[in-house]
Amino acid sequence: MVILDNFAIMKNMLYPFNLLVHRIIALYFTGTGTFIDNFKLQVLNDAWRNSDSDKIETRRSIMLKDLTPLQSVDFGAGSKKKRSERTISEMTRIASVNDRFGRLLYRLARNYNPPHIIELGTAAGISAQYLAAGNPKAEVITVEGNPHLADLASQNFRKDRVKNITIINSAFDDVLPKLVNYIIPGDLVYIDGNHTAEATWRYYLAFTANGKEPILVFDDINWSPGMRSTWKKICNHASHGIIIDLFHMGIYFNNLSEPTQIFRINY
Repeated sequence: MVILDNFAIMKNMLYPFNLLVHRIIALYFTGTGTFIDNFKLQVLNDAWRNSDSDKIETRRSIMLKDLTPLQSVDFGAGSKKKRSERTISEMTRIASVNDRFGRLLYRLARNYNPPHIIELGTAAGISAQYLAAGNPKAEVITVEGNPHLADLASQNFRKDRVKNITIINSAFDDVLPKLVNYIIPGDLVYIDGNHTAEATWRYYLAFTANGKEPILVFDDINWSPGMRSTWKKICNHASHGIIIDLFHMGIYFNNLSEPTQIFRINY
């Protein structure tokens, strides 16, 4: 018998329903306008493949075959199945961005040319490599709390000769004040770690304070009822800019002065 806690039961019941609702709303109320039309054309268009993507996916394939044990260190809301040790293959499979959303991150970095890119949650380094390849001139700073994952990602960056990524092994909250002070308007922040409602809200407030106004990308916005609630809270709190809800990922362009607009898009 498989015993699920209340959280798991709620998540399993609501997730497909919420996805269906999103798809129906997005089908009829996507919206148009110069910015969103360009976003769909330049960022959501997934017709390309190039050597950058091939190299990153080759690295993923190598890790997916690697059965070397990798000790887990969980600082946030990780898997419900608590285990002290997983293989590199397992960690790559469960903690890395998939290829489709990796390419989306690539196009975000390529299209908006952020001078600095901050990532919270490195895992094996797949998403950081997509971001770094999208804008080779950007300085990419990625933070990973698990020292074993941080070391694995660092090795991958060296093997693939990626030179514009700096990895920091630290708990997010310990390094957050320095990151917030470092960013400038137009930077990109990708939040893909510590998937708790409280932490996500805290990161949102930190990166939108003091008029810095980076592009904020939130992963797994419907991963749990708490994450979904916090995403709604962010949408309601935003006073200006454009918010794009892709169901699995949310993007907030708060560097735009126009009143808040929310676009739900099937992707």
